[in-house]
Amino acid sequence: MLISPNTKGGKKISKNILIIGTPRCGKSTISNQLFQRNKNYELVRGDIFSLALGILYRRKKFSKMKPKNGILELDFKEINLSDEVITEVFYEMIAQMKIDLRKANRKMIFETHEISIENAKKQFEPLGFDIYCMGMPNENVEHLMKQIRKNDDNSDWTRGIGSVRLEFICNYIINQSKKNAEECKKYNIKFFDTSGKREEKMDKIIKIIEKKSINS
Repeated sequence: MLISPNTKGGKKISKNILIIGTPRCGKSTISNQLFQRNKNYELVRGDIFSLALGILYRRKKFSKMKPKNGILELDFKEINLSDEVITEVFYEMIAQMKIDLRKANRKMIFETHEISIENAKKQFEPLGFDIYCMGMPNENVEHLMKQIRKNDDNSDWTRGIGSVRLEFICNYIINQSKKNAEECKKYNIKFFDTSGKREEKMDKIIKIIEKKSINS
C-alpha cells in the first residue's frame, strides 16, 4: 500500500500549518476559521511577537546611543529587524512550542506576514509545517482601497490612515503579492490568490487546507 507523506501507517495525520503573505489578504480570516473548525489546533500570530521583539530591540539600541550636540539621531535602517532575524526568533520559539503541543497531542496554525517565502521553506518545512501563502496579485488599487475601507474595524491597523498613505500601501500589497506568487512557484509553495471577491474564495481555500493538512 502506498502511503503519502501526510500519513502514518495508512492513517491520515494532522500537520502544523504556516500561513504567510501580504497584509490584508485574508490570512487572519482563514486562520481564525481553521482554528474554530478544528479543535485540536492552537492559533499563534507572529505579528504580536515581532512587535514585542522590535520594541525590545529598539530600546536596547536607544540605550547605547549618545546624543550629538544635544540631539539624538536615529538611523531607522539600523534599528529595523531584518527578515532573517525575525525568522530565526520565530524558528526558535516555534521549535520550543512544538514540544509542549506534541505532549498535549495538539497542532499549530502559525500566521504572519513577516517571513519570506525562501525562509519559510528553509526554516519551517523541516519543522513539519505545511506552508500556504496568500496574496492579491490580480487586484487593482482602487478596488482594494474600497475593500479595506469597507471592512476596517477598530482593531485594523489601516483604520484612520489617509488616502495617500493607503494608496501607497495597496500598491505595495499588489506588487509584493506578484513577487510572492513567483517565489511560491520557485519553492513549490501553495499560493492562494484572494484578488477580487475574496469572501467567495475563503470557503474553498479552507477546504483545500483541511483536505491536505488537517485530519478533521
